[in-house]
Amino acid sequence: MPQTLLILLALLAQPDGLPQDGQRIVFLGDSITNAGGFVREIEAYLVTRFPRRHVEFINLGLSSETVTGLTETDHPFPRPDVHDRLARALAQAKPDRVVAGYGMNDGIYHPFDDRRFAAYQEGIHRLIAAVQASGARLTLLTPGPFEASAIPNKVRPAGAADYSYKDPYARYDDTLARYGKWLLTQRSDSVEVIDTRSAILAQAESMRKNDPKFHLTGDAIHPGPDGQWFLASAILDAWNAPAEVDSLAIDPAAEPNSKVTRGKLGELTINPARTSVQFNWTTFVPAPPDPGLIARKQFNDRLNRQILVVRNLAAGRYSLKEGQSSLGHFTAEDLAAGVSLPSLAGLSTNRRAAEIRALLDRRERLLSAAWLAHVGHKRLLVPADHSLPESQAEAATLEAKARALAEPVALKLSLERMGD
Repeated sequence: MPQTLLILLALLAQPDGLPQDGQRIVFLGDSITNAGGFVREIEAYLVTRFPRRHVEFINLGLSSETVTGLTETDHPFPRPDVHDRLARALAQAKPDRVVAGYGMNDGIYHPFDDRRFAAYQEGIHRLIAAVQASGARLTLLTPGPFEASAIPNKVRPAGAADYSYKDPYARYDDTLARYGKWLLTQRSDSVEVIDTRSAILAQAESMRKNDPKFHLTGDAIHPGPDGQWFLASAILDAWNAPAEVDSLAIDPAAEPNSKVTRGKLGELTINPARTSVQFNWTTFVPAPPDPGLIARKQFNDRLNRQILVVRNLAAGRYSLKEGQSSLGHFTAEDLAAGVSLPSLAGLSTNRRAAEIRALLDRRERLLSAAWLAHVGHKRLLVPADHSLPESQAEAATLEAKARALAEPVALKLSLERMGD
């Protein structure tokens, strides 16, 4: 089968669990969803990994929202209840899939209480029924962790007169853990429940092995870029998202002397002394991380693996170049073990990835504001700058640019032993 056809088939492949071509995905939730980090991470992954698969993302996350309608006594306004806008959101957005994350606000930052828990259960059941009636498939996300260690001087002990998001219960995370444990029991053939909480906690613990002071949040509630990525990766893992972008292995001593997993190897030249290698490689653009992400290595290792392996080079240190531009210096041992291309800032595919991320970030923020205003809600926010049709037209232009940048790229790479 021709290599170009293999590339096309790879682009069009649809792994189980991932959104399919032509689908519309609506995200519902509170301020964690409204911030949009994990939504943008998922969209950036899909656009770069499958640039010819068109999936529409609509972020309808609303700050302060609950599924219970409960509000703490000192909250500046009644918390929005998703059920006040859910029917409109489903009717107007017409999603194929709905991803919903609620719980952080629903315990209203108090110790566990049967009455509040019953309200959460009823709210989730109503959400499930409404989404099922619309014909969409529902994915529920367990509540994320409440990180009391981020605000040790603001939390209140058991027995305090009252609690709120301003003065939360010190062990509020115990409440969220119970909510999440119950939510996992709601799995069915038509309802997917992803244990994002456990995944986030595991990755945070891994980060603390190198940095004991690492925090997911600055305020115990809202995850920063790393927490948003951990949330996105938990969802992508549950959807069986392929971890590999592409890989190329070249071995001057073997026959055949190269292997590509997704892309295409073009002209390959190796000098007899095995101190110089030149090759053309048509490969894919990796997923672009949030610029503020600390866990770059975890990001690349988990769902962004794009590896160059060159074995059996003569001993020494090598300069890896794209055209005339130096990308870095590596020993023969480094190259035999494999070099992660997404870690090379100067590589053209990574520069493209950064451009794609900027375009998709603009698109998500633009459409989220427009859709929130279009559907309507009781939360006082700055109105959208443009109407939904105007925003959709601009968003389509941004998406087209991003997808064009995500098409396979022909790299002209070379390795030269330094000092020769």
